[in-house]
Amino acid sequence: MGKKISLGAAITCILISVALTFSITIVFSTNQYNTKIFDLFKRESLQEKMVELDRIVRYNYYQDISEEDLINGIARGYILGVKDKYAKYLSGDDYKSYLQQQEGMTTGIGVKTAQDKSGYLYIYSVSAGSSAETAGLLAGDTIVKIDGADVAEMGYEAALKAMRGTAGDSVALTVHRSGEEINFSVTRQNITINSVDYEIIGNQIGYIRIEQFNANTDELFILALNNLTSSSITGLIVDVRHNSGGQLASAAKILDRLLPEGDIVSATYKDNKTKLLYQSDAEELNLPMIVLVDNQTASVAELFAAALKDYKKADLVGVTTYGKGTLQETFPLNDGSAITLSVATMNPPKSANFEGTGIRPNYEVNNNYTSDFDFYTLTRETDNQLKKAMEIITSQTKTNLNFDTSVNEPLLN
Repeated sequence: MGKKISLGAAITCILISVALTFSITIVFSTNQYNTKIFDLFKRESLQEKMVELDRIVRYNYYQDISEEDLINGIARGYILGVKDKYAKYLSGDDYKSYLQQQEGMTTGIGVKTAQDKSGYLYIYSVSAGSSAETAGLLAGDTIVKIDGADVAEMGYEAALKAMRGTAGDSVALTVHRSGEEINFSVTRQNITINSVDYEIIGNQIGYIRIEQFNANTDELFILALNNLTSSSITGLIVDVRHNSGGQLASAAKILDRLLPEGDIVSATYKDNKTKLLYQSDAEELNLPMIVLVDNQTASVAELFAAALKDYKKADLVGVTTYGKGTLQETFPLNDGSAITLSVATMNPPKSANFEGTGIRPNYEVNNNYTSDFDFYTLTRETDNQLKKAMEIITSQTKTNLNFDTSVNEPLLN
């Protein structure tokens, strides 16, 4: 028979419990309060520093100050001070361009370019139906002047920005072609970015090149894959060399089509909590597959390659990838600008996170290009990594390599 507890003892126990709970709450609240006060002091110190700097500069600087440039500069400096190497501050105009590109849209004339060894813009592709094609620009042309300004003196990024401009406006271009200098007037237009190119090469081998992962890349990829498989290809090569990444959702949709049922990618956030982001269903592609990678394959493109390698759905050919294994999120600000910050690590389905290390290919084949210009002027005859990929798929399908060495046109044109 159990002992009865007296009313007094019960009340005492309750009071002790309440006291303990109150003490714990007080300690926790005090710690939270102290943390907030410390953060407040840090913020006040930052604000005081900025006020002091602003007062000194405005009183002593001998020229006029652009308020817009000053605000943008302060914001860029703040982000720089965070020491996040992938963080960016985007001005209002830059943010609009960023959103356009993420949706697979841009403003321009419809050419893809790379900086040549002299600092000019080499055109390696002209989009069908674009204003550039209508004006008569050709792949292989080199743009040396934009609106009369020397492209090499402008710098690559400034030259690209000058060509984009506003839809409906015209831009004057001076082009070198076969030793001649030719002038063009081209109307800028809104363009849907074609991030996927595909063809059949060798002995019925499908080839798909993904330049970046935009919002519409998965649709373009699936269309390309359906067209290739309807032609009874014997294997597939997916080229993500020089692909700096883009939208994870787009890459995950493509992987869902290629992989068996299972996890695709997870993310680990600031609180060390890991969240599964995307999974694949049971539908998968059953063909020999190779993914081409290089040292500029980065971020989402690396995750794409790693997932296919993890499930043993594809071998990787090329060199170790860039090593950017973090996720970024873009936060719009009230004035129309935005910041991009790293918010989590990005984890492949089975292998370790690749931040700072990259992903090693199954078959290491040194690239025979040292610049973007060299890469975009590769031909099937000179592309050692592509030839190795074709060799592997051919051996896996037990067919003979029917490689046409007479073809010497740039691969991506």
